[in-house]
Amino acid sequence: MIDADGEVDLFDLCQVDCFLEMVFVAVLRSHRCRGIGVKLCEISINIARSLFNGNNVKTALNKEEVLPNGPIPKGACAIFTNKKSQPLGRKLNLSIATKISYEKFTFEGKTFAERLGSEEPCTTVEYITF
Repeated sequence: MIDADGEVDLFDLCQVDCFLEMVFVAVLRSHRCRGIGVKLCEISINIARSLFNGNNVKTALNKEEVLPNGPIPKGACAIFTNKKSQPLGRKLNLSIATKISYEKFTFEGKTFAERLGSEEPCTTVEYITF
């Protein structure tokens, strides 16, 4: 994630000071292809959009404390790490900020491209602004 974030400055690119970042979204293999991943991301984007529009949708765990409405996200972003997750970005109308070849990432002396093969060519950093 740090390497991917280092490839593009979304804050500078989009001229914003806050994003809601969708991180580690995953669906069990037995539950895939049912729209669950898309729905999770849609809900996250809708929460960010609600906050952007001034609606305080935050709820304290104790249900009594009033949480502040800030910081206010000006968009949402995600890093999609493989060809199965990247179509989510298309379904959600996210813009691709950058594609990062798996040749750039290494683990124990081998690139991700060597480990995963040519079918997994890159990671994408994607976003939407409001």
